[in-house]
Amino acid sequence: MLIEVAQGWKPIQYKLETGVEVPLYAGAAGKAVLAHLAPEFADGLTLNRFTGATIVSHSALQADLLAIRERGWSQGDGERVLGAFGIGVPFFVDGQVAGSLSATIAQYRKQDCDVAALVDHMKLATSRISRLLSLGIAPAQGGSGQ
Repeated sequence: MLIEVAQGWKPIQYKLETGVEVPLYAGAAGKAVLAHLAPEFADGLTLNRFTGATIVSHSALQADLLAIRERGWSQGDGERVLGAFGIGVPFFVDGQVAGSLSATIAQYRKQDCDVAALVDHMKLATSRISRLLSLGIAPAQGGSGQ
């Protein structure tokens, strides 16, 4: 239950609802997953423009997905939601991509965010999630498994 709401001086509305399809090619959460699917899957997608930053070229998308695989995380900078900046880190079940952990902030706050530290924490979390969801992989020793 919300007790109080204080609107920021530059409000951004970012509303998520269940049952709504979200494109894998536009935004950090989807691209973190798409980068680990077969390239042919991305080539078969129809790339619709949501904002001026949406990637609508298959060759540009493949280049972005390669960069995501190499660094281990994705970013979306106003690709699906104007004014939003997101980071996505994939998690895996038995070696297959199963989803992503994402964080979204207003684009104007990006310069104040320690993206590298956030990515490091998200990678640690997705590593643990992957380990917990995968069969035959024992949880890390020492601690509560968190």
